[in-house]
Amino acid sequence: MRTFIIVIVAILIISAMICGAVLLVLEDDFKDGNIDFNLEGFKDFTLKARDYEAYDINESFSTSAQEIKEITSHAVVADIEIIKWESDEIKATFIGEISTRGGKPYLEIKESGSSLTLDVKYPNVLNTSTFSSNLKLYIYVPENYENSFELHTVSGNITVAPFDTILKIDLNSVSGKLNIKNTVGNKLFLSSVSGNLNIIQSYFDSCSLSSTSGSTTYTGNPGRLQGNSVSGDFDLSVYGNLNDISIDTVSGEVDIFFDNNASATIILSTVSGDYSTEMPISILSSKNRNISFTVGETPNAKIDISSVSGDLSVNIN
Repeated sequence: MRTFIIVIVAILIISAMICGAVLLVLEDDFKDGNIDFNLEGFKDFTLKARDYEAYDINESFSTSAQEIKEITSHAVVADIEIIKWESDEIKATFIGEISTRGGKPYLEIKESGSSLTLDVKYPNVLNTSTFSSNLKLYIYVPENYENSFELHTVSGNITVAPFDTILKIDLNSVSGKLNIKNTVGNKLFLSSVSGNLNIIQSYFDSCSLSSTSGSTTYTGNPGRLQGNSVSGDFDLSVYGNLNDISIDTVSGEVDIFFDNNASATIILSTVSGDYSTEMPISILSSKNRNISFTVGETPNAKIDISSVSGDLSVNIN
């Protein structure tokens, strides 16, 4: 016990000596005012927080869906969610809390012919900086709605309810995820700067998927697919008959899985990445890091995958 006490005392003495040495080294800086231990930084943080006004938002709007063929929405610092419900009306609910310098946000509604626009607006459009927010824009549509959506967010996610049939879905986000699940439709357009694209168990005639740094996950069948990314990865599991697929990335990896009876001509091209496949293939050409081959009996579809430095792979589900 005595030894333990001596060790503790020794540690305390050494610590005091180190602190004293540091203070001697920094003596001139203290005198010159270069170092100032105070709480100004915390005060600044508190003052900045006080610069933002806090608002509780609870707005709603409804209209008949009978003539509406397209629903458009733009939101800043707010999530958008499409929900199906048992009604013949379209309803919008804008709800949540926000601390912002942009003034109290509000829902602007415009009806023009067959178009309905639901936009989140700020009184001070030149300064919409936000301290905190959990704003949500819920858009309820009839279960039999099968027309078009065009939704855009900045710093917000977009989620679309499952649809048995839909004409067009066009989603765009800066710093937000785009989510679609169990949907069958004609055209799909997704674009994101830094958010992920998640399309699960969905089937479309054609798709355009674009991402700067977010990853893209697709299961189902995209039909004719055009995809591109700078650094985001592509992970596709395609079921059923193949259509033409073209994907370009700069540094993102591309992994595609097909049914075991898939038929296509496949071209893999990369500058410094690697490519691989475990499928039975018939090679058409191979040079450097470029390879062209066929799979299946009637390779009518064309799969063209290229990347500057990302790895490429095609395999069976």
